Amino acid sequence: MDLKNSIKALSKEARADLARSIRQDPDLYNAISGMGGISELSNKGILHGTITDKTFPIKDLNVEAISQSGTVFTAKTNELGYYTMDLLAGDYTAKVTFGGASQSLNVKIIKGETATFSHNFE
Repeated sequence: MDLKNSIKALSKEARADLARSIRQDPDLYNAISGMGGISELSNKGILHGTITDKTFPIKDLNVEAISQSGTVFTAKTNELGYYTMDLLAGDYTAKVTFGGASQSLNVKIIKGETATFSHNFE
């Protein structure tokens, strides 16, 4: 049995659970939706992650990547709290602020690779 038929054979509740799991895992979501990564030949890498408040995704929140030279790159979270941005290889400070609280992390962007900055505001 192929994957498509296996999914169709699941109960309605099991399919809903599977869909929920896919939406909560950015890498799996991208694989299924056909969004690929960046070519290793590129001089860019990807920074991505999910921002939540307890177990709830935070929509329309700005996530910043600040280069060593001070240039600020911004991406907005989607309805799943997920964001992604393509950045030139280098060192960045990833930062997110929500409800007066702030979280940051130093990240290294390597060409052709993906770095993750996720945070749960609890």
